[in-house]
Amino acid sequence: MLQDLLLTRPHFSFLYNGELKNGFEPGTARTVTELPQNGARSFQITYSFPFGIQITEELALYDKYNAARVLLHFENVSDENSGTLSKIQDCDITLPFNEHFVHPKPGHRFTPPDKARVFRFNGSNWARDEFAEYPEYIAPGKHLKYACEHGRSSQGLLPFFEINENDRGILLAIGWTGQWNISFAAQDGEINIQSGIEDTEFYLKPGEKIRTSSTVIMPYANGREKASNQWRRFFKEYISPMGKAQRPAEGPLATGAWGSLSSERMLEVLKTLKEKDIGAEYYWIDAGWYGYSTGPCPTEFDGDWPRHTGSWVVNKTYHPDGLEEVARVVKENGMGLVLWIEPERVIRGTDTPNAHPDWFMELSPDNDTLLIDFSIPEAVQGTADMVAGFIEKLNLKIYRQDFNTNPLPYWRKYDEEGRRGLKEIQYIMGLYQFWDTLLERFPYLLIDNCASGGRRLDIEMLSRSIPLWRSDYQCTFDHDIEVAQIHTTGLNRWLPFHGTGVGRYVGDAYRFRSAYAPSMTSSFWQYEENPVASEAEMQTVKKYFAEYKSVRPYLSCDFYALVENSLCNTSWCVWQYDRPEEGDGILIALRRPNSSMTTAELPLKGLSGCGETRYILTDADSGQTWEESEANLKEGLQLTLSEKPSSRLIRYKKA
Repeated sequence: MLQDLLLTRPHFSFLYNGELKNGFEPGTARTVTELPQNGARSFQITYSFPFGIQITEELALYDKYNAARVLLHFENVSDENSGTLSKIQDCDITLPFNEHFVHPKPGHRFTPPDKARVFRFNGSNWARDEFAEYPEYIAPGKHLKYACEHGRSSQGLLPFFEINENDRGILLAIGWTGQWNISFAAQDGEINIQSGIEDTEFYLKPGEKIRTSSTVIMPYANGREKASNQWRRFFKEYISPMGKAQRPAEGPLATGAWGSLSSERMLEVLKTLKEKDIGAEYYWIDAGWYGYSTGPCPTEFDGDWPRHTGSWVVNKTYHPDGLEEVARVVKENGMGLVLWIEPERVIRGTDTPNAHPDWFMELSPDNDTLLIDFSIPEAVQGTADMVAGFIEKLNLKIYRQDFNTNPLPYWRKYDEEGRRGLKEIQYIMGLYQFWDTLLERFPYLLIDNCASGGRRLDIEMLSRSIPLWRSDYQCTFDHDIEVAQIHTTGLNRWLPFHGTGVGRYVGDAYRFRSAYAPSMTSSFWQYEENPVASEAEMQTVKKYFAEYKSVRPYLSCDFYALVENSLCNTSWCVWQYDRPEEGDGILIALRRPNSSMTTAELPLKGLSGCGETRYILTDADSGQTWEESEANLKEGLQLTLSEKPSSRLIRYKKA
């Protein structure tokens, strides 16, 4: 139904000189062209308006997943400036919901079973409840509005939403790496959804063409859990770059180094990792490796390294040969090199803004934080050339891009008169061009999408990258590992690929397993003050790195949270990852430090056989193996964790 609606009718709206336009107007020509298939039924739909604006829609229909992806381009095809375009809703669609809603009786607070809910999901905010879901009921006559914060697409809220009514619903994602908004308006028997770029009011010059936000919509009628796994499979097959071109199909296992850690010390660590056969696949060099600092910068919390952001030369104080020997040894050890760069936000007085002052925007003369202007083609190409130079010289396998500022004030300040919102649009178009240039030039390259953690997690960025550091909550040395459990449980609903850190200190099975995300990094040897670990610690790291790699293939497959995602330390966290095609899966059970519960009965989900199908289960710690019927597993597997905190890893497969 939805796919037919999208293909046969307009589903956007905007104001033109204050008048509502939505493609239904007399005199608007609509043409549909079917394009060669690339895993989806693809169409180009053109709307030619009599006032000189042409909208070209890219529509992809994914029949396998009952999903659709929409992207609009606006072009002024006339010989003069257009009228004013405002309140552009890239998605404006009305769907049946609350069809059987009955208002509760006066004085009653119960919620009718047929009342629709909108689920919003927290973004990345350096908080314990990042990515947690919060439902809001939406009765007829109610209007809900949401937006991200300060121009970063998953700051405040994720650009992912769900409407649910009993077992049916809609999953919806916004693809825009700037300031998006979305609203849900319920009327009798239906809900209207509108989403787009916030606060736009501009004209287009003759021949000028822009793109706006994209939208992915996936209806479902088989319950929330099955819908989530349907989304994960769709995302894995059609959105994520993982496994495409020459890129790996699984997230990386890395160990990190602070950028100001000397090359001498990095080489010592790399030698030990090789000798002990630790099993890390990537060596991750974070910020602080660049510029001209001559004093000590032992951690990200010390020294003057931030003042050099924008001077993209290897610091010869710490790395006399420009990191070349480190890069050579990383390659010899069979590892890939990761390098952090933050090209968009730079500090006044550093090399790049000194060389190209016209490439940058400032808020005020006394604010030294500058933002690159990606609406300038030369700035886009120059930045791509700079990053490409490091990729080639140091043989980078992962380019780690960070973004530690709020861009919206810059965009608004630099909007031309009468063109509010256009600087943001042009900037984001330049950002996408920058990454597309790198990915085309280096088909093996992974881009790590970091923005003060996970503050730019939208489908446009995620179609080009993987977030290996989804939250800066893990930046503090004493962070509680239970937060990794909370973040994984929440983000798994939408993303089959994301990453986190296990921390600075070598821990036990509970700590390692709490950080088992589709990608994982460690900072055990990240700083000068960290000794290369003892033999016992090295063997612990080796053991759990090997265990992690053995379970990693499951971590992007079907996911079930067998215990509700809890923010408190009195609970358990239990994850089930299932591969129905292979007839196997894993359970990771984590008893938190304040939990008084020693035993839990956990019904397994997603099992694909019949009730009599037998499964072999293996405890990863004790090696104990036993058999259970599928019927018993669905009724409830009993697990005991005597210690707090503690963990168990259970593998299962069809007999």
